[in-house]
Order: sequence, then C-alpha cells, then structure tokens
Amino acid sequence: MWLRENLWICDEVKSPFILGLHKPKIYLSSSMDEAQYPYVIAHEQAHLKRGDQWWKPLGFLILAIHWFNPFVWAAYILFCNDLELACDESAVKKLNAQERKDYSYALLSCSMQRRLVTVCPLAFGEVGVKKRVKEILNYKKPTFWVVLAAVAVCVIVAVCFLTNPKQGTTTTILLTNEAGKSENGVDAGNVASADEVNAQQETDAALQEALDKQREQAEAVKEASAAEQEKQASENPAGWIPMQNGNTTTWMNMQDGATAGFVTGKEDAAYAQVKVGDTTLLLLSDGIYQDGEHTYAMYCDVYGIGEDAAPVQIGKLLSEGTAYPICVGMSGFYVTSGHSIEVYNLDTATGQLVLTTSNTESFDENGNATYYRLDSRGQRVESTEEEYLQAWEEYRKDAQPVEFTTP
Repeated sequence: MWLRENLWICDEVKSPFILGLHKPKIYLSSSMDEAQYPYVIAHEQAHLKRGDQWWKPLGFLILAIHWFNPFVWAAYILFCNDLELACDESAVKKLNAQERKDYSYALLSCSMQRRLVTVCPLAFGEVGVKKRVKEILNYKKPTFWVVLAAVAVCVIVAVCFLTNPKQGTTTTILLTNEAGKSENGVDAGNVASADEVNAQQETDAALQEALDKQREQAEAVKEASAAEQEKQASENPAGWIPMQNGNTTTWMNMQDGATAGFVTGKEDAAYAQVKVGDTTLLLLSDGIYQDGEHTYAMYCDVYGIGEDAAPVQIGKLLSEGTAYPICVGMSGFYVTSGHSIEVYNLDTATGQLVLTTSNTESFDENGNATYYRLDSRGQRVESTEEEYLQAWEEYRKDAQPVEFTTP
C-alpha cells in the first residue's frame, strides 16, 4: 500500500528495507507500531542520502570477483556493519536519551535472523543489532579534537599507502654455455628467462587494466550517487511532514532531504506551515474553528529550527475569539482583538518569535480613550488615535488568515 512519496507499507514485509537503484523505495511492515515509523524512515533516508543502494551492490560485485580471498570476505562483512552504524549515527544525533531508547526498541522489534552475506536490500534490522543498540544508547557527539585527530590519521594513512612506488623493469638475458653456466660463471637456472619475464609483464599489464576498470566503475557509481542525492534533496525540500500515529500526529522536519527532527502534537492538533525568510515554521493548534470552507485558529504554538538544527518551540500566538484569527503578512504574524493589534516577527539573533509592533486603545470609566504603541526600544508609550487607525488600515491591507489543516 502506497503511503506517500517513496514510502510503501506491505503485509509480507518483516523488516523495513530499501529496494531499487534509480528510484529506490522504502518498504515498511504493516505489523510495525506506527510510533516507530519516524525512526525507521530517518534511518532509511540516511542510506539514500549516502547512496548506499549503489555502494552495497558494488561491494558485493567486488566480493563475487574475489570470492577466493578471505580478506575480501571480512572487508565486505565489516563494510555492511559500517553502513548501518553510520546511518544509525545520522538518525540519532538529534535525538534525546528517551528518543534513542525508542529508536533502539524499534531496531530490536525489526531485527531479523542474521545472514552471512547479502547484497540487497538495505534492511533496517538485519546487521549487528546487538552492537548497534549499544552504540545508540551510548552515543555521544564527537568532540572537535576527536574529529581533527581522525582526519589527521586518514591523511597520514593516505600519504603512506595510496602512493605508488617508482617502478622500473630490467630484463637480463644471459648467454650460457653447454655446462649451463653463463659466461660470467653464474648458474643460468637461477636467472629468469626472457619468456618468463615477458609472461610476468603481461600478467602485470592485465592486473593494471582490471584495476583501471574498477576505478572507472567506482567513479560511475559515485556520479550516480551524487545525482540521486540531488534528486532526493529536490523531492524533500525543507518543511514539515505529518505522520499519523493513532490519535497522535508526529511532524518530521526535513532539511535538504535529511531528517532534522520530530515534533509531536496533541491528539486533535491542526497544523500550518508558514515560510519566514528561508525558514519554514510549523504552527500547531487545538483551538481551531470552521469559517465556511476554511479552518482558522484563535491560538497556536510556533516551532522552528534551533541552534543545533533540531526542532524547538519558539513562541505562542493568542488572539481574542473567532472574529480575530491568527494572520500573517509581509510585516509578520498578526494577533488582534477588539482593542489591540500586535505584530510578531522571527528574531534572527535569538531564533525566537518576538513582539515588534503593538497598537492598543483603552477606555476609562467616562469612556475616554487612550492610545498606546511600542517605541523603538520596545517601551509602551502613548500614541494618537490616528496612529491606532493607521495600524488597523495596514492590517486590513497586509494580513491574511493562516489556513490550518487537520491530519
């Protein structure tokens, strides 16, 4: 059963996996708990972003060519383990301790009987489950010095082992006498003949040609992987994707084709997405109402992306009744009542939603009106009726009610 985009749910699937090269699809088991979907999808999308659906078959191809070499077998098994560990790290690095426990439970519930070697598909719970659970629960983000040391080691190893020595071939042909001795007295049986030297040269040339072909294949796979990653990013732009889990909805945030994190709303929460600059904000509300064919909200919680690239609540918006829905315009978010109009904007320095404009009126016991506004320092000062009415005129021209959607 098709869920959305490249996600499918199947009754016959026991563990989630990816299948396909050009247009890979993620298959989920219908027997899974829907609360585990976000964790599984985040893991599988990490595979797609890295292009593992290309790299694993390439590794199996190399294994098939060198099937007689035990070191290649060991390298392939370790390679498969590293694929899963890398994607686990990508999926859990934005999760808190409880969410990492939930991720581990999802991994255990999807674990499969271990196979010695597999080429495909990329299955969620197939390889090294015990070790992966330990790594997930003990995960700590690597410090700057650890990363720097790892890069230094890689550079040293590359300089030492990835450079070719100076090569040269010297062919020596000795003239021998009937006694089997060369003219200078050396036993000719201990010196390679010209035919043997030529045969060795032909063998070396064949090996070099095979290595060149493998390099060409690797470059082709790398180019295809880059194209696939670009395609994934274009199909999954920055935004929020709702995922229903019984009576609860979880919104998954996407950044350049990768999962940034999750936000879980109330059982009856509706949502809206509003783009502010380069950031797509998520608005969640359980205070919605119908106005004809439209769904508006009187109040809502606002979520954005924090300093660590994880979703975080950045503010609240509260209007006064169904006559004054939450609105948005070029000036920002509008929150109004019968005697006030406020404008909120995203503070780029703090990442929070802040009050930037306020115009209000109040009446004393004799019905005399006094008007107030915010000055440039954010202080409440007296204003005039003309300024107050001008603010309402700008509101009517700029503000549009935010349309909410129920999952």
